[in-house]
Amino acid sequence: MRQVLINKQGKLTVADIPAPTVEPGKVLVRTEYSVISPGTEVATIKHHSAGLVSKAISKPELIGKVADQVMKKGAKETVEFLKDNLTRWTALGYSASGTILEVGEGVSKLKAGDKVACIGAEYAYHADIICVPENLAVHVPQEVSFKNAAFAPIAAIAMQATRKCEISIGETAAVIGLGLVGLLACRILSLSGCHVIGIDPSENRRKLAMKMGAIDSVAGNEASKSLIESHTTGLGVDVSVITAASETSEPLILGAELCREGGKLVVVGDVKLDIDRNIMYRKELDLIMSRSTGPGRYDFDYENKGLDYPSQYVRWTEAGNVDSCLKLMANESLDVNPIITTQITVDNIDKAYELLSTQDSTVAVLISYSESSKKSNLSTKLDIKPLKPLDSSVIGAAVIGTGEFSKAITLPVIRASNDFNLIGVANRTGHTAEHAARVFGASYATTNSKTLFKDESVQAIWINTAHNSHASLAIQAINSGKHVFLEKPIALNIKDAQKVLNTSLKSDTQLMLGFNRRFAPASLYASTISKEAQSAKHIIYRVRGDSIPKNHWLNDDEIGGGRLLGEAVHFLDWMTWIIDKEPISVQATQSGSDPNSFSITLSYADGSLGTVVYSMMGSPDMQKESIDILMGNTTLVIDNFEKVKVCKKGKRDKYLKLSGKGHKEQLVSFLKSINTGTRAHPNASDGVRATACAIAALKSIRNGCSEILDPSLWAIKESS
Repeated sequence: MRQVLINKQGKLTVADIPAPTVEPGKVLVRTEYSVISPGTEVATIKHHSAGLVSKAISKPELIGKVADQVMKKGAKETVEFLKDNLTRWTALGYSASGTILEVGEGVSKLKAGDKVACIGAEYAYHADIICVPENLAVHVPQEVSFKNAAFAPIAAIAMQATRKCEISIGETAAVIGLGLVGLLACRILSLSGCHVIGIDPSENRRKLAMKMGAIDSVAGNEASKSLIESHTTGLGVDVSVITAASETSEPLILGAELCREGGKLVVVGDVKLDIDRNIMYRKELDLIMSRSTGPGRYDFDYENKGLDYPSQYVRWTEAGNVDSCLKLMANESLDVNPIITTQITVDNIDKAYELLSTQDSTVAVLISYSESSKKSNLSTKLDIKPLKPLDSSVIGAAVIGTGEFSKAITLPVIRASNDFNLIGVANRTGHTAEHAARVFGASYATTNSKTLFKDESVQAIWINTAHNSHASLAIQAINSGKHVFLEKPIALNIKDAQKVLNTSLKSDTQLMLGFNRRFAPASLYASTISKEAQSAKHIIYRVRGDSIPKNHWLNDDEIGGGRLLGEAVHFLDWMTWIIDKEPISVQATQSGSDPNSFSITLSYADGSLGTVVYSMMGSPDMQKESIDILMGNTTLVIDNFEKVKVCKKGKRDKYLKLSGKGHKEQLVSFLKSINTGTRAHPNASDGVRATACAIAALKSIRNGCSEILDPSLWAIKESS
C-alpha cells in the first residue's frame, strides 16, 4: 500500500509499504480521506529538513553521543548507525476517515463495514490502510460525509479548548492564530453562544474566520486592542484562546493584554510560556492548558488497551469530543467546507506540503484515497529484492520485531555473518519493517509474522517483539519447523513459559534464549575462574536502569512485565550460570519511592548467594553494569563487560580488557547448535528458571518474606 513518510533528512515520499494486519483491540480501516495539519505536520517537515549543523546547534548533546559512539564502536559502525538513523521514516497524519474492513479480537463497539473517524498520530496515518485502537475509531453518522468526517479529530482539539474555556452565553472570546484549529475554534465557540473575534496577520484567514462564526477579525497588535475595547465597551475579552504556534511568548502576552480582569488564557498552540508575572497577577488571570483532543490523549491504557473513563467522573474523552463534532456536522451546525482550500490524491502529496508552507490562503488540505487505493498493492508483504538461491551451508534468517534493539544489535549481527542470510523481517508497522528490510538487506518486509513461518527458505527466526507476545510467537515458529532465537523473557508467566519449554522439547529444532551476557568475553573468563573455586560464591550484580518514558510498554505489567520480570531475568540467569547450581529461594525488596529500584537475592544449595541491585537512582553517567564475584580468596570484578580485575590473596592484581556483551559470540553458538543438533544453551529451561525466579521475587516483594523455588518447573524430562 502507499503511505506518506518523511525521513530525518527531510525527504518526503509516498512509499510502497506492507499493509497492516488487524491486531487485538483494534480495527483495520480502509482510508477514504485524511487531513493534513498545517501546524503540526509542516513543523515536523521543517524540523526534519534542517541540516545536521542546525540540529547540532539546537541539540549539542547529540555531538557528544556521536563522539561516544565512535569511541565505543569505532568509526565504521558509527557511520552505519548514522546512515540508519538518517534514512528512517517518520509516518505523518493523525486525522482520517474510512470504512472498517476487519475488527480485532476483543472489539465490541464496532463492526466491519462501519464508517469511522480515526484519531491519533500513532495510528491515523496518511495511508491506504490503517490499524486503529477501538477507542480511537469513532462511529460516523450516516448524514456526515467521509470528507467532512476526516476533520472531526482535528475539530476535537478545538472542542476540547472550548470546554476548557467554560464560557457562558453572551461572553466574548478572542482566538489568536487562525490556522485550521483556530478557525474550527471560532465556529465551535460561536455555537456555544459567545461572541468570537479572530486575530491573525493573514487577511485570507481573517475572512475565513468570519465565515466560521467570528463577529469580527483583526490583524493583531494595537489594532486588536482597539477592536476588543470597542466590542466589549472597554471591559476586555472573557477568554483568549491561543491557537497560534510561535517560538516566542508574544501570542500569550497579547492574549493576556486583551483579557478582562479575572479572565482566562487557554493555550492550545505550541507557544513559549514566558510571561511577566505582573500581567497575570494584576488581572488575576487563569492560565489553562488544553491538551490536544481531550482526556485519554497520551494515556496508554485508554488509547491502546481500550480502557475508558467512567462518564460520571470524566464527561468528555477524546473520542467523546470527536463524537460531539460529528454530531454537530450531522445537524449542519459545524460546516468545514469553507476551510477546505485544497483537495488532492495521495500521489500529489509534495504539492500539498508546498502549498501549506508557502501560501497562507491554504488552510486545510484533504487527501483522497478512493481512486489511488484501488491501484495500490494492499498486500501485507512487500518484496524488496529478488531472493537468490542460498548455499547449502548458509541459513535463511528472519526477524520479527524491528524496533531499536533489533536495529542496534540483532540485524547488524546477522548482516555481518557469512553463515546467515536475512530473508525477511516483520513488524506491526509497515514503514518500520520496510526500512529495516531495505537497510539490512532483507528480501522482503511484512506486517504478518505468519508469512515468515510459511516461508520454506526461512530456517531460523529471531523474536524481538513486546514481551507478552514472546511465548505465542516462539510456539508458532517451532511448530512451523523453525529454529528460534527468543529474546528474554521467555514469557510473562510460568504457564506460558512451560508451554514454550514443552513445545521445544517435542521438536527437533533449536530454541535459544537471548541471555547474551553468558557469551561476553568477560563472562567466559569469569566462568573459568569460578569453576576453579570449589567454595561457595557471593555475587553482587549492580545495574543502573536506563531512563524510559513512564508510559513505555516495558513498564506495562501486561505487555512488558515491568523492569523486574522484563529485564532483570537477564541478570538472574547470569548469576545462576556462573554459580552453576540450582537456586532454592528468593528474597526481594523494593524501594518505596521508586518501584523500578529493587534488590533480589537468590540462595543456592551450596551456600552461594547472588544479589541483583537494580536501581534508577544515582548518576546516569556511571557505567550501566558492575559485578563483584567473591569466592574463596579471590575477588573478580567486571566493569560493564569492558574490563576485568582479578584480586587473589598474596598475588598482584590482574587487569584485563575484555569488551563486548556477547551478541556476536552467541550467534556463533546458535549456529553450532543448528548445525550439530546439540541442544542450545541457554535454552527454554533456562528461560523458565529465570522467569520463575523473577515471579518469586515479585511475590517476595508483596509478601515481605523469602519465597521457595520449585526446580521441577524448569526441569527437562528427556522422555518427553
